[in-house]
Amino acid sequence: MSCSQCQGIERVFDSKLARRELRSYRWFGPRRSTSILLQFLKPLAGQRSLLDIGGGVGVIQHELFAYDLREAIQVDGASAYIDLSRDESRRRGNEASTRYIHGDFVELAQQDSSLGGDVVSLDRVICCYPLMQELLGMAADRANLAVGLVFPRDGRLFRLLGRIGNFFVRFYDSDYRMYIHSTSDVERIMHDRGFSRVALRKTLAWQIHLYKRP
Repeated sequence: MSCSQCQGIERVFDSKLARRELRSYRWFGPRRSTSILLQFLKPLAGQRSLLDIGGGVGVIQHELFAYDLREAIQVDGASAYIDLSRDESRRRGNEASTRYIHGDFVELAQQDSSLGGDVVSLDRVICCYPLMQELLGMAADRANLAVGLVFPRDGRLFRLLGRIGNFFVRFYDSDYRMYIHSTSDVERIMHDRGFSRVALRKTLAWQIHLYKRP
């Protein structure tokens, strides 16, 4: 990956953090916002395909295989997460049904027309990417049925918290930045591509959306 943000993702989301997240998932299950997203996606999983963008340790795919998901593709910018997600798939017996790709989804999708799925998930992903319109627009274009996403709530308080967080990240000499994208921009991108929002939930810091094609 060439962009500085992608290189920052590799440094911030390293093997130590990945192991911690996998351990937390095994002990306690999906975090709350992910659990809500899974509630939206489980009814759509049966004999369908999943494109999990920025899937981390693979929680979405691991959980949906229990609901008869047919196959999954995980694209992730952090190689440590890809490795642990693959290990967990092997442990669960789903490795043969999952394809793993390391890299920037926007760049990869421009080169590979097979990157798609009936359902596309972006769990806490668009907040890690500066070019949200390109990422979300391309993800929507590759979804046959639905797109589920989790991203930060917007508003002055959350934008301030994002700036504070980015200030401290700079001390680690990292190119990684967090982005608080406008909810209205997300909705516009999805509507322009023919999707309608069919579900919405919010936690203290996150909002969880499900969009479907007619």
